[in-house]
Amino acid sequence: MAVAIILILLVIILAWLNATKKPSNYPPGPRRWPILGNILSLRGRPLHFIARDLSEKYGNIMGLYVGSHPLIIISGLAEVKEASSKEELSGRPVTELALEIGNGLIRGLIFSQGNLWREQRRFTLRHLRDLGFGKRSMEGLIHEEVNSLIVEVGRMAGTNWEQSVELHNMLGASGINVLWHVMAGRRYAHDDPKLKQLTGLIKELLTITDASGGIANNFPFLTRYLPFLTEKKKILAVRKNIIDFLKEDIVRHKATLDADSPRDFIDIYLIEMNEHIKEGKDSSFTERCLTEVCRDLFMAGTDTTFNSITFALVYMVRYPHVQRKVQEELDNVVGQERLPGLQDRPSLSYTEATIMEALRVSSVVPMGVPHAPLMTCKADVPFRGYVIPKNARIAMNLAQIHMDPKIWGDPENFRPERFLNEEGKLIKQDALVPFGLGKRQCLGEALARNNLFLFFAGILQRFTLSVPKGEEPPSVEPTGGFTLAPRNSRAKITPRF
Repeated sequence: MAVAIILILLVIILAWLNATKKPSNYPPGPRRWPILGNILSLRGRPLHFIARDLSEKYGNIMGLYVGSHPLIIISGLAEVKEASSKEELSGRPVTELALEIGNGLIRGLIFSQGNLWREQRRFTLRHLRDLGFGKRSMEGLIHEEVNSLIVEVGRMAGTNWEQSVELHNMLGASGINVLWHVMAGRRYAHDDPKLKQLTGLIKELLTITDASGGIANNFPFLTRYLPFLTEKKKILAVRKNIIDFLKEDIVRHKATLDADSPRDFIDIYLIEMNEHIKEGKDSSFTERCLTEVCRDLFMAGTDTTFNSITFALVYMVRYPHVQRKVQEELDNVVGQERLPGLQDRPSLSYTEATIMEALRVSSVVPMGVPHAPLMTCKADVPFRGYVIPKNARIAMNLAQIHMDPKIWGDPENFRPERFLNEEGKLIKQDALVPFGLGKRQCLGEALARNNLFLFFAGILQRFTLSVPKGEEPPSVEPTGGFTLAPRNSRAKITPRF
């Protein structure tokens, strides 16, 4: 009997050790628990805050587990630069849920990889640029949206400008309209009910997931047998709503397509797709892939840029002396007879520095979009003396770079002057990386920067933002998961002229 008990205990101990051991040369990190991994250590706060605290103990390259899935968190500017530029680490995580949704193939721009990703990204970027994407030729479109926003602000603030306004809600459809004009040749009203429903779903999805992958991706047995315990239902609901929304546009384009006169990106893609079909090519240019490309751009266009603008405006409420300096510069350079334009940017150094500082302190995508070893990697990937397993999810801690005192000195302070030299000219800071680095750097960076500048400058040219009477200043404490937004962004808005 005693021997049997000892054998049982020995088996339990060996099973425990096997379930908690880590691969040889795995990056340092907290203890791994059976089944759960380090999931309990990653709950309760945004992942970038947890990663910041853990990196103080374990260093800039950390190895954790979420369930049985390895999670590598990379902090530090040099380390993130190197990892982001490493070809073998330019993949994306492949999960059971993603393969289930895609019927075995991950399409689109954000989470695809390999030849499909290269082909789709190259085609998309080339033709969006031809359509003016991120160029000065789009300034007129953005100005139309700024003017619409100015009217919307007046409506929300009330007849006597006495009502406080939720800044994030104020931006409404502006976030998607500039991009969607190029993609699909149309714009949406700020109060469009279908668009409001979709943006709300996207916001909710990005709030309940983070760069660690969430419950649905890391605990596939729960997804299969107890899906109500995961965010799978929400993921599928958001996906279905967006796909249905996009298919309406694609069907409309197919019915009115003129191959000799493409109107927008969807037309151009359909023409390319039809050419491949005529030639009998085995191609990634399919209607399914077009829908996924549009979905990725739609999701990106409705959230990150305008979360950044919201944070910038919240900081103007909290730092009125910075707001006054921006407005003085706008008055001196642009005046009040026209909206600020892209040609004014070289002369609006303080305004640009303020936007850069807002991007730094807000870090709207704090851990970036996750990387992974390429699917073609046959073995684990060596990195700085450690080994990254070929099935690992890699999170780049961009927020840590933006708040590193070794780089910025006083990162907690909102100080646009850190981006200006003694003559008041802009200083390029390599450590400002809100759009990521390397091969997977954000495709829409040029458009995002133009939107940020023209909306921010246009709003501050026309309005002064202040703390609503009887209310607390809006908080810069973030809420969210994969992307961040201000927890509260109410402000009183007063017309300047």
